[in-house]
Amino acid sequence: MKIPIFSPLRFVYGLIALLLLASCNYEPDKENFYTFTGEMVADYLENRPERFSEFIKILERADKMDLLDTYGSFTCFAPTNRAVEEYLALYNLSSVEELSDKQCDTIANSHLINRAYFTTDMTDGVISTPNQFDRYLSISFVVADSLSGTMAYFINKQSQIVLRDDSVENGVVHTIDKVIRPSNSLLPELMREDTTIRLFYEAMVLTTFDDSLLLYMDYDYVQPKLVLHYTSHVNRETAIAPKYRKYGYTGFVEPDEVYRQKGINNMNDLIAYAKKVYDEVYPQDANLYDDDFTHPKNPLNRFVAYHFMPRTGYYNKLTTTLCLITSIIDPIEFYETMCPNTMFKISGTTGLYMNRRVDNKFNIRGALIQPPGLSSTDQNAINGTYHYIDDILAYSKEVEEIVFNTRFRFDTGALFPEFMTNNVRHNQDRQNYYFPNGYTEKAELTSETKFIYRYQHENYDCHQGDEINFLGQYDITITLPPVPEGTYEIRLGYTALPTRGISQMYVDGEPTGIPVDLRIGATDPKIGWIADERTDDNGVQNDKDMRNHKAMKAPDSMRRLNGNVYVVFRTESWLFRRILVTKYLTQEPHTLRFRNVIDDLDAEFMFDYIEIVPKSVYDSEEGEDRH
Repeated sequence: MKIPIFSPLRFVYGLIALLLLASCNYEPDKENFYTFTGEMVADYLENRPERFSEFIKILERADKMDLLDTYGSFTCFAPTNRAVEEYLALYNLSSVEELSDKQCDTIANSHLINRAYFTTDMTDGVISTPNQFDRYLSISFVVADSLSGTMAYFINKQSQIVLRDDSVENGVVHTIDKVIRPSNSLLPELMREDTTIRLFYEAMVLTTFDDSLLLYMDYDYVQPKLVLHYTSHVNRETAIAPKYRKYGYTGFVEPDEVYRQKGINNMNDLIAYAKKVYDEVYPQDANLYDDDFTHPKNPLNRFVAYHFMPRTGYYNKLTTTLCLITSIIDPIEFYETMCPNTMFKISGTTGLYMNRRVDNKFNIRGALIQPPGLSSTDQNAINGTYHYIDDILAYSKEVEEIVFNTRFRFDTGALFPEFMTNNVRHNQDRQNYYFPNGYTEKAELTSETKFIYRYQHENYDCHQGDEINFLGQYDITITLPPVPEGTYEIRLGYTALPTRGISQMYVDGEPTGIPVDLRIGATDPKIGWIADERTDDNGVQNDKDMRNHKAMKAPDSMRRLNGNVYVVFRTESWLFRRILVTKYLTQEPHTLRFRNVIDDLDAEFMFDYIEIVPKSVYDSEEGEDRH
């Protein structure tokens, strides 16, 4: 991903990366593309004992060779004999035979993925499918030769791919120069070892916020073994429950150099900065909690907490461009933070920025998130990750009143932190999931409710290509994300189909009107959809007429793939938005409830995306855009 903005910090990061490359024995691309010969992964390794005999011993100890000799789809990161010898030397071992069975299992599983990933399938961040050790492997692209543009590929910032993309019958093999060593550190432990973020980590300790980042696994959760069979539209589909219920955290952290550039050189300076920002945002709390850094209303505590979200968010999973026309609108996500009643915004196409607003009215750059390839530090813990940012992140008055004076559009999969942490959202395994009550803290459902996530697909009539379905005699209540206090329209975006059914909807326990028949398309006279090209004013008056019926056309920034042609959502009459309610939202939690009101238990409720739109946007003089 290209970052168009030059900064001294970015230059330093890039220089560090190039210096690291200078110390690596990078093997050029001349041998990097293997000609397919019909070998399995196991055959490929066994036919090259001079390179892989030591790794084969580990795989045999872990009972993996038979697996790698079967049909399937695997990625194998194969360390060379020298790499294994160097790994053994680290632990004062002289041979693979001195490793325990458990150690062999860990090493073998760390190097295998149950899906074939060529380097062309990878993006800067993490490989989208966890390895057989159930950990994500980070992938970093670094320019090895600036003149030729040759790239070097690193796994977990440690292991360089020296021979890549060797295609075999059941997958792909990448040769690496170091054994992959998975981190067993929790996020605070990993951050403590990072000497470039000492001031921020000191603030974490002073506020005891580091103690809030220690959860890893819900050991009380037991995966239900039931495979759910159901009908979606006209298709018979299946869904499984997630294997685990893990906890995850993501931090966005300023290196010490960023603070120095802003005149913040020690903890007293940082405390003063936090107090200035948060006393302005929360004047009712000013001076009340200054001496208690552990209190959630203390300014420094708020400052630190705003840097974290309670979900695992790897760089290439923070936003998505699927089903989005990026020439019209940037990919945008709003995420709730660990500072109560706050969110931050992540957006951008040529770089990811936090709390950015650049338009014809404002030029608020925001903080740039550093791509993983610019750092040599391993930033992935077993319960989360952290990213470097190049400007100070805070929930300031500017953020509250300008950046967040905007339309909030939430993909429903993004409402539930557990979906990102447990590889449910945008999973690459084409897997549907269902969730028992209690799996996510943001949803409360009855035992009769089937709560299903349908995997991402470019051919779906869905925002970001995925959707949530409620089935059965469903009754489910969702906690809405926090927005600044004010008057808002709350909208539901969905696709009308004959299989949908009828639902009663509630906001904060109050009905939003009569039950909504989700089977009725927008051409129904009660809604009045007319194609833009059939009007004299490109649909301007029709938009107003539809709003009078509490409806809106779908955005013109969304699309799906129909064969080889993209279809824009706004042009399809069965895709539209319902205006559920106009309501003054306070800082207290608000809820959205859906209840089935017909006897058809196969009737589905499509929960695709919601919009929470301030009056300053939907009732503005220039009018809300169509994007």
